[in-house]
Amino acid sequence: MPTPYLSNLGPDGRAPKQEPASHTGVRFQTIIPVLSVHDVDEACAWYKDVLGFDIGWSWGSPPTIAAVFRDGLEFNLGLRGESGPPTYSVAYVQMIGVTAYHEAVRGRGARVSSPLRHQPYGMIDFEVTDPSGNRITFGETTTS
Repeated sequence: MPTPYLSNLGPDGRAPKQEPASHTGVRFQTIIPVLSVHDVDEACAWYKDVLGFDIGWSWGSPPTIAAVFRDGLEFNLGLRGESGPPTYSVAYVQMIGVTAYHEAVRGRGARVSSPLRHQPYGMIDFEVTDPSGNRITFGETTTS
């Protein structure tokens, strides 16, 4: 039986857009996780070269925080203990095309810490670990 969250996903595997609550006028738009890294420049290069993200901006000289993005997803990369958390971070990215993406990032040298596999919670996913120890899982809903 699918979880209530997964059963609310649209045919594209994404959560449906919600109208703002009429009684408050408040609407959340996005979330941007801050991943803690040892070196911001090196992390930006890894996210670009290995995961295929674009670099949006960086701040400081040398930089203490930067942003990388791809499609509608953004991560901030913060210097560990300064602009970022004091330890590694964990994130789960829902996407479309996870099998092809898995092959692409493996081909670019990603450290796959959990192999691509079908999960009992209705996803097919895999996990990579970046050079600073952050663990990012990429997953796609399955139809079965």
